[in-house]
Amino acid sequence: MKRSKILARENRYGKNKENLHPNYENELKKDKWDVRNLGIPYNKTRGDYYLSFEKIPVNFRPLVKKYVIKRVIETDSIQWDTSRQDVHRLNMFFSFYNEIHPDHYTLQEMTRIDFIEYVDFLRRHPMGGESPSQYHNQPPSDYYIWSMVANIENFITYMQRYGWEEAPIKPSRSLIYQEDRPKLEKKKVTEYTFLGDHVWEQITTKFHLLDPQYVPIVILLEATGFHLVDLLTLKLDCLQKRDDGYWIVSERDKIKSVPISEDIYSMVKAQKIFIQDKFSEEENPDRFLFLKYKGKLKYRGRTYLQPSLIRQLNIFAEENQIKDLDDRVFRFGASPFRHRFGVKKISNGASILDVQKLLSNVTPEMAVIYAKIHDHNLQVFWEHSHENGAVRLDPITGEVIQTKILDQAYENNVDIDWLKRNLTEIRLEQGYCIKSPRTHCQFLNQTHEQPCIMFKCSSFYIDSSFLPYYDQQISMINQQIEEGSMQGRSRLVEILKGKLDKFVEIREKINTQSKVEQSDEYESSG
Repeated sequence: MKRSKILARENRYGKNKENLHPNYENELKKDKWDVRNLGIPYNKTRGDYYLSFEKIPVNFRPLVKKYVIKRVIETDSIQWDTSRQDVHRLNMFFSFYNEIHPDHYTLQEMTRIDFIEYVDFLRRHPMGGESPSQYHNQPPSDYYIWSMVANIENFITYMQRYGWEEAPIKPSRSLIYQEDRPKLEKKKVTEYTFLGDHVWEQITTKFHLLDPQYVPIVILLEATGFHLVDLLTLKLDCLQKRDDGYWIVSERDKIKSVPISEDIYSMVKAQKIFIQDKFSEEENPDRFLFLKYKGKLKYRGRTYLQPSLIRQLNIFAEENQIKDLDDRVFRFGASPFRHRFGVKKISNGASILDVQKLLSNVTPEMAVIYAKIHDHNLQVFWEHSHENGAVRLDPITGEVIQTKILDQAYENNVDIDWLKRNLTEIRLEQGYCIKSPRTHCQFLNQTHEQPCIMFKCSSFYIDSSFLPYYDQQISMINQQIEEGSMQGRSRLVEILKGKLDKFVEIREKINTQSKVEQSDEYESSG
């Protein structure tokens, strides 16, 4: 973030001053503030109510409190969440500085050597401090060093800009050099966590195993690309019906509008009716669309907390073995859904400017990255489709036989470049349809379940990415056969066993072919 933005004299969009409680000053006298006693806005989906100065050395505590009061209360230039991050990082610096200068009460005598030793201290100690987190005891990353250096630089620059007597006598640019901040490498396209069709299909087929209260949230994440905080704070009146279709609107910080389908519109409308019936206006003063209605009684009627929601979704992914193309259990988060939304818009022909408008705060660079992710995903899908063990059905006998996607494309007169670009579009639930777009599907009007298999379609192609589907179907058919046998429905059992045999044959052939290809690859590499 630019320094001019961080050190703004006043945030013209800020809403802190206008919401202060009459007795807020009593809270400021404490060493641990509760935002609910101050009255200023905060992210209700995080549950970060407290700001503690208790770990700041006593001799520097008044200085840090003065800084936060100035920025959060008087000039209204930063939000509550930002102040919590600032104090956390300043705690690290002042704890270090107090060790080497225990008799100081200001930073007037701070030197360049002091700062060099501080950076060295950061590099020698793991991140995360004593609190358990994903960073606990991890070696310091470049971004960690960068953010810690930026924090103290902004703090010193702010004090000197407004002539605080506690500020260092030497100017900040003499204490902190540009090269003190590590150069941050740009993320590679492959480093962005992206929710692909392969994962989304697994999620949707197992929605019945997910707690119903989370299902509309997940569906809306995928359909809107909203940040999780924007989605969880949607209002009851967030829907709009315009001349150009249905829209959903978030008004948390600034208005964000995204077009939605009629099905999504109907789902949100049903959610609105459900919440209105469940909670009175007094119980839902903020008029939120999503409120907890299950679990402990004391938490009902509150907004969902992002960490607990993500934790529940990750438990769902782990229990149901929802995996990505690299066979790793998928980790939920708002970013993968947001990236998916941007990439889908690019793949559907939207321009980079269109994506920027829909995703409000997305930079032009990020929109370009979505286009790159789209191209990369096409290549990944292509590689998986012809490197994995694949089978097809013999159009005469119906036997499951080995195949290659290139051979099948050549046989059906399908252009390879067109096939690579449209691989996700021709993906069906049970396999790919390797058919030329100029060719009419002779089974299109058939009402049979899985006509591609039933009629031994020569365009039908199945690789190992479809194994989860066949595993699920085989398990479900076995259960149906067991129930049919108990009910004495012999004809149904006979039909189901024929279907089961074909699905088992497909699965076993794919597994066998995958093992053969892996063995060949191993021998060639050896």
